[in-house]
Amino acid sequence: MSYENPNYKLCKFSTSDGDLSKQWFVFFSVLDPETNKYIRKKEYVSLKLNESDRFKKMKQIKRSIDALLKQNKIASTDNIPLPENLSIKQALLLAKEYNHSKYNKRTAKVYNNSLDLIISEIGPTPINLMDSILIEDTLLTMQEKRGFGANRHNQIKAHLSSALKFLRRKRIITTIFTKDVENQKITESSTQTWSEDEVKIWFNYLHTNNHKLLVLSYLVYHCFIRIEEALRIRVKDIDTIEQLIHIPGDNSKNDKGNYVTISDALNEILIERIADKNPEDYLIGRKYQVGPETFLAQAAYDMAKRLKRKLNLGEHCSLYRLKHTGNTLLLNSGVNISDLQEQNRHSSQKQTETYARKLKGKANPIFKNLPKA
Repeated sequence: MSYENPNYKLCKFSTSDGDLSKQWFVFFSVLDPETNKYIRKKEYVSLKLNESDRFKKMKQIKRSIDALLKQNKIASTDNIPLPENLSIKQALLLAKEYNHSKYNKRTAKVYNNSLDLIISEIGPTPINLMDSILIEDTLLTMQEKRGFGANRHNQIKAHLSSALKFLRRKRIITTIFTKDVENQKITESSTQTWSEDEVKIWFNYLHTNNHKLLVLSYLVYHCFIRIEEALRIRVKDIDTIEQLIHIPGDNSKNDKGNYVTISDALNEILIERIADKNPEDYLIGRKYQVGPETFLAQAAYDMAKRLKRKLNLGEHCSLYRLKHTGNTLLLNSGVNISDLQEQNRHSSQKQTETYARKLKGKANPIFKNLPKA
């Protein structure tokens, strides 16, 4: 049964007879009450996309616009009124859908992840109540909760600013605070590390009470593996003889295959943990038989946060900051920066989120001999 309303006509596709050299777009019509005539509107998809991706993108746009039309949130002018009824989640989802096609695959993935984090933090809030104080509190809370370094924090800020500018351009919101957002940069000095005593308290407790979080902590602290990547490591990716972990390309943030060295302390735990297990099983997962869906990154952060409070550790003792702590300790002990760069899978010594460099298939003795925490 078709949905009919005299105030608008739902979206349709224009594919230029399948010609990929021409613009494809989604179009719909809205009734102008003053002239009693329909005004056609268009939303284009990128010329860079192939045929299947264009159809996929147009379906996403159609779904979003049709929902707004049915809720009477698109007028005959270029305004999209009633922002008081539009949540931050709904607004940022629009930004994700419309802006996705202008980025390459990797940038789009990072951009969408940034907006997803904002949505998870303040999604239900009405968009018209979003002000500079809320933005500042949200960004700083996320940075503290998840242990983001300055680069990631400022990247999220830039993506949020871009999304808000888009929403203003589309007149979904009339006031945004991009200058406030842009001024909320932090520097690396804002990122604290764990103290030696805090590390000892943390690992002493985990060795006795929580082996799942123990393995995850060592992967972050000694191997510098991101939490999301660690949760997708399978038994087949681990070589306890050569003391190497392979991070497959589809598991890596940088879409490249990589190797990292396993420390002796972690290797001892892994040998026992993966003995007689199916190579396809996940290293971290309930009964080793389920994927990371049952142990999402957010669940890991929440578990670590509860334990941090139980052990009376400082607010800066987030799970991800174990990575910063491990790097800092090794740098202070005189480890060569190029060795750290290799273990972190960084292509630049000055950046933490660039393309990774692949090890040559040999374990690095520096990381094999890290002391047991």
